[in-house]
Amino acid sequence: TKNFDWETIDTDKGNLIDTLFDNKNSSDRKIKNKGHILSYLDFLEEYDLITEDQLKVYGYLYTKKFKYEKSKPRILPSNKEIFNFDFIIKDFFYNYSKEKEEECIERKIYKPLLIWWKLGNVIPLRVSELCRKMPRECIYKDKEDGRYFLKLNRVKVKVENRMVSRSSRPSIPLLTEIEITEDIYNLIDEYIKETEFDNDRENLFSYNAAVQFRREYIKLNRGKESITFSPHDIKFKKESFSRTVMSSLLESFYTNIVEDRYNVHPDKRINLGDLRHLAFSSLVYQGVNPIDIAMLGGHTRLETQDHYVGHARYYIDSEIIDFVTGRKLPRENYRDSLAIKILKETSWNPPKSLSDCNPTEDGVGYCVADTEKDECDDVLLCPYCSKWWCEPTNES
Repeated sequence: TKNFDWETIDTDKGNLIDTLFDNKNSSDRKIKNKGHILSYLDFLEEYDLITEDQLKVYGYLYTKKFKYEKSKPRILPSNKEIFNFDFIIKDFFYNYSKEKEEECIERKIYKPLLIWWKLGNVIPLRVSELCRKMPRECIYKDKEDGRYFLKLNRVKVKVENRMVSRSSRPSIPLLTEIEITEDIYNLIDEYIKETEFDNDRENLFSYNAAVQFRREYIKLNRGKESITFSPHDIKFKKESFSRTVMSSLLESFYTNIVEDRYNVHPDKRINLGDLRHLAFSSLVYQGVNPIDIAMLGGHTRLETQDHYVGHARYYIDSEIIDFVTGRKLPRENYRDSLAIKILKETSWNPPKSLSDCNPTEDGVGYCVADTEKDECDDVLLCPYCSKWWCEPTNES
């Protein structure tokens, strides 16, 4: 299947995956075949290696149900665990004695976790995008209007474009930067200044700084309390702040801070990959437009979202949290998205006869420009052009 390339799998003669589930195989064999493939795809997804086509295979297999088979979706921590972790990490970073040097150094060690948590809750970033691809100079302030922005570097663009033909390449554009709050801007700026002694690196996070801060902490603490995070015990590329380092920090934070210091023992710890799923679920729950969600998550096709947003239990828990905290807001507050704005500004009636218009290449909408007089706008996609019009139908 060329590592589950969809064009190779889905042929004119049928789907190659279906041959694993034909009548020649018993129900047990079918379940095992499905389990083997899903385990492999789960592994790829956990380490941010999975491709769009492989995610499509993932969704396709989940529609295959057999007798006696039990569904095994990704299990996320309960909202109780999520809110506990959120309270602890914020209390740890914002309520401490700044006069005690060892407490300040300890916060510097775990600062990448706070950035991961605050960014990942609102932007569904891949862990590798944050650890390996986030540039050192990733933030800036607009001098004219004072807004703050984060530069993004998506990891799958080249892989996606190699996998599909020119005629069927994905059409949803990827964001290269996104507006952020002043709070997140200041947090990242503070980390950059704290680690400026290692400014030669290309990426935001500094492995050398993590090692240096831990040495300082152990020296100041004189062995009374030790942080179990040990960078030198990790096998990876020298001086690289990888997913492995971030995972080690998270495990250390749970052991030393959550459990030992706050005496909270979660039934299920949050792992790095969970936050991306939670961010997708949160965006869906808030009513954000699917195209906007795809752009935020680095997806170039809408169907990829199906793998991430099927956590019904999370939605139910969120409704309860809203009720208890009194934070129920009208959904209209969440729907002022770019895609909705385009549709609102689009006339319900075509500006001229459709027989005089040219259908767009994607098959959705028409170009109403006069080819002899008008020029199309310099935009990436037709729907962003002022000369584009679309019929107001459910299909469109």
